[in-house]
Amino acid sequence: MLICLGLPKKHIASRLGISYRTAEKHITNAKNKLGINSQYQLLDFVFSSQIVKKPNPDLLNTRLVISNEMKEK
Repeated sequence: MLICLGLPKKHIASRLGISYRTAEKHITNAKNKLGINSQYQLLDFVFSSQIVKKPNPDLLNTRLVISNEMKEK
């Protein structure tokens, strides 16, 4: 799910409490099992098969603003 929010692998790893390499390996394994070459193709597959609903861009922008404001404090 975190990958669907467009988060970088490093942030996904941090949120899950795993190493960057572990997150990268899980994403790579998912792509390999589906015969997909890129992370963008993985997202396209997830959204087109309706495994996850496409996030609202306005919601994502709100989260980014809140996140940036918290960093400044």
